[in-house]
Amino acid sequence: MADPLSVSANVAGLIGLANEVGKIPVNYASNVKSAHEDAHCLQKELTALCHVLEQMRSLLREEKLQGTRFEETAALVSVLGFTNHQVNELYKKLDKLSIQANKNKLADFWERIRWPLKKDECDKAMEEMRRLAQYFQFSLTAANRLDFLSQTK
Repeated sequence: MADPLSVSANVAGLIGLANEVGKIPVNYASNVKSAHEDAHCLQKELTALCHVLEQMRSLLREEKLQGTRFEETAALVSVLGFTNHQVNELYKKLDKLSIQANKNKLADFWERIRWPLKKDECDKAMEEMRRLAQYFQFSLTAANRLDFLSQTK
């Protein structure tokens, strides 16, 4: 079982990871004049996900949730785990853009300017980030609705 503070800490870690992943396309776009449009779009989706995760983190830190316990099988816990996995996988693919210099300068240069995602991979990643952000947004909307209903009784 996990309490809201633990889940909030997981959300905070995920926000940090998503922010780091979001910096990679930004750096790529600023260093490569002909930057792939997908880099800009992917960064926007990651920023949107981070924004919704920040809202979720704030909700989880509210005093009224203290003492609540989340089962490991709870939807929120499961989706956080899945989101963490997806963002980590994206990080692994994009990390090639921040390669440290190797012995072959030309190969190093080429690896740092070549966008590592195929169009369909990038579209899939953007759709996944969008879907995950929508899940968290829906959860926030539902939580706000429940809060509103409990206040009107």
